[in-house]
Amino acid sequence: MLNDWLDRVRDVLSDADANDWIAAVIIGAAVQILVLLLFRILGFFFRMATWFVASLIGVAVALYILDRKGVPRAIGGQQIDQWFDDVRGYIGV
Repeated sequence: MLNDWLDRVRDVLSDADANDWIAAVIIGAAVQILVLLLFRILGFFFRMATWFVASLIGVAVALYILDRKGVPRAIGGQQIDQWFDDVRGYIGV
């Protein structure tokens, strides 16, 4: 079972393009920061455990984005794709 999960993660990581990676890193980091803030507000500020849980949640969100080949359109993926196109036009790529 673990071997199947690792094969799936390897396939997800190898099939992603640059836009997917950029979106996954930015959104994964943002989710991690939000989880840390939420833990801080709720009073659960166990240093190592909080960072570990927040990191796991951030990585899970990033892998979800990579698995879906970008942010799903239902939760704003079309707008994010438009932002990528605008930045490409701005820098001339």
